[in-house]
Amino acid sequence: MADLNKVRVQLLDSSTGAVLQEVDVLTSANSVLFGDGQTFQQKLDAGVLRGAIGPKGDAGAVGSQGIQGKNGEPGAKGDPGIQGLKGDTGAAGSQGIQGRNGDSGAKGDPGIQGLKGDTGAMGSQGIQGKNGEPGAKGDPGIQGLKGDTGATGSQGTSGEVVKVGTSYANGSQVKLFLKIV
Repeated sequence: MADLNKVRVQLLDSSTGAVLQEVDVLTSANSVLFGDGQTFQQKLDAGVLRGAIGPKGDAGAVGSQGIQGKNGEPGAKGDPGIQGLKGDTGAAGSQGIQGRNGDSGAKGDPGIQGLKGDTGAMGSQGIQGKNGEPGAKGDPGIQGLKGDTGATGSQGTSGEVVKVGTSYANGSQVKLFLKIV
């Protein structure tokens, strides 16, 4: 970061230029900007403002042995036993006698199909209707009048004269001077 100048704020008499008062400028943590673009308040909130790390301390004494813990949970279930032998198959039963199939019935006669009629003649196309008359054109709107141009304001002060006091009404006019120290 480039070298920065320090500035002292002084209030001067507006007509003689004599120093009336040295000013202690108040600021906030959000007004202090670091070179990385973060404010003092942002760094404070993030916890990154820390001092140098101190020397490592001596090792502490060994503590006494703790109380013995509870017994563990029961173990997992064991494997299943060996499967027993398969029993004998029973004797097969006898099959019943199958019945005879019945005779098929006689096929019926097909019905008589009707005749198809001739296609009728196509009708003539109808007459097209007339187009409607166009509507009347609407009246144009009335245009507003142009206003006069305002007068040009007077030129302001140079900015170095300010008021100082507990309120604007009772403040006195002084010049503001920032002195490099």
